Amino acid sequence: MIVELTLADALHVIAHMRESDRAAMVAKFPGMSRERYAMERFTASDYRYALIARDGEPVAIGGAQFATRGVATLWLIATERLDRHPVELVRFARKFVRTLLAERLAHRLQGYVLSDFDICRHFAEAFGFRREATIPAWGANGEDIDIYGLVG
Repeated sequence: MIVELTLADALHVIAHMRESDRAAMVAKFPGMSRERYAMERFTASDYRYALIARDGEPVAIGGAQFATRGVATLWLIATERLDRHPVELVRFARKFVRTLLAERLAHRLQGYVLSDFDICRHFAEAFGFRREATIPAWGANGEDIDIYGLVG
């Protein structure tokens, strides 16, 4: 089930996040603790949600952060258990994207992914996002970052 994100959900998912999400955290926020990163995700987002498994365990968290009027950066962090709950997340994410655009809350959606992780690229492309550019060595340890965008 999809619910509004709580700090407890953020702390749990970030404590158990996938390797690709951990690598992204380190690239963007080197030296930041997982607890502080959970706080950052919880407080900095304009919209935030959690996917909760039937047994009550948080599986994924995500949201949107508006950089400027009409431009939202989307984010997602998940545990390995996401593989068992893809349909619910995909349905919600598609509705979330459509709503942001249809309600004119945003005219541009964007996301940043590490170039080395195909799983992130595939997820962005599944929602119609297109790779716009690669920023070489943008990460703290020289990681290349791909920018994906969707204009509606």
